Amino acid sequence: MLILTLTSVAAPISGAHAEGGFFLRVIPDTSKEWSNNSKLWLVAVPGEKSTRRFTVSNSSSNRIEVNLKLGGARILDGIISFDKDAKLKSEGYASFSENPVKLAPNEQKVIEVIFSAPSGVESFAEDGYLVASIAGEKVSSSNGLQVVIPTVYQYAYPMFVGVGSYAEFRSNFEIVDVDGYINSKGNALRVFLKNTGKIPILLNGDVSFQDATFGGPVLGPFDFSTSRISPGQTAFVAVQLPETITETKWKIFTKATVGINTKTRIFEKDLSFTGVSFFTRAVQVILAMVSFLGLLWSWRQFRPSKRQGVPESSTVPKKPLWTRSRKRKQPEVDDLDFDTDAVISKLMEEIRAESEKTLSTSRVRVATQRKPVKKVVTASKKVVKGGKK
Repeated sequence: MLILTLTSVAAPISGAHAEGGFFLRVIPDTSKEWSNNSKLWLVAVPGEKSTRRFTVSNSSSNRIEVNLKLGGARILDGIISFDKDAKLKSEGYASFSENPVKLAPNEQKVIEVIFSAPSGVESFAEDGYLVASIAGEKVSSSNGLQVVIPTVYQYAYPMFVGVGSYAEFRSNFEIVDVDGYINSKGNALRVFLKNTGKIPILLNGDVSFQDATFGGPVLGPFDFSTSRISPGQTAFVAVQLPETITETKWKIFTKATVGINTKTRIFEKDLSFTGVSFFTRAVQVILAMVSFLGLLWSWRQFRPSKRQGVPESSTVPKKPLWTRSRKRKQPEVDDLDFDTDAVISKLMEEIRAESEKTLSTSRVRVATQRKPVKKVVTASKKVVKGGKK
């Protein structure tokens, strides 16, 4: 029997789980503002041990070994993606409480990633990935030929590592501005936020409204939450608004929070909504179609009819535009002149026919009224030969 060995590597993927029958989830840590979420963000203080915990689960019916390592990332146009050739600067500081992770069928383990940055190291921050992989085999046999294909399933989980003091990597942000616009759901408010710190942030907050001219009750709050905002990045979050928030001058009370850091800001703006919603665009399309059908119906109802008394063969075909002719163009006769001439000709024919009819009638009448004339025959003398004249 011939045995062939090939190698197959599955591409890294990001999400809540991976192929190969294992899952990886980050455990939130409420002791730090940057770790109170399901993101693998960590600050490594030089001279100390900094940890972050996650679970690895085996959902298959086979025993597996999960290998863990750190991988690099590349950032293009603000988008972070896995780069198998890139290396993390902090990779040498990292270790795992267990590696590889051996799991029985349907078993789950809690694993710690530990960063031990040396004292006196210069502070820095970087984006990377936690790469988890398992090896397996696919065996197929056909006509005495057995093929063994080793496979590697890799799961890349995004992470952020900051090396420095906690104070240096304290979350910080700024509420920049607000403005109105129209999205597919209707009127909305954009809240612009800037990350002025050195660590990624996830913000939660709300906005409230009060009439800037007359005061009165406060409408809201309307809640919002952001996706990841990287250090130095400005992003906006959309807050959907009810119909009671119309275009007028408002006091807009804005609040945003990350960890224990909360900031507020009040804007006084003459709010207006720009853009076209999906519903408005659909109505515009329907009105345009109705207008087009109306014009088509009007054209068919009121288009000019064919000329009366003019044979179709008399239509002169148009010459091509590129044909040159030295003859002078014949003056065109419009429909009004042509119809007038036809009517005049028809009237003249009727008058002529009526005149001929009247003339023939008068001739017959004269002929019937003419009196008989007697012819007078005078007797001539007969001359006899030899007689006396």
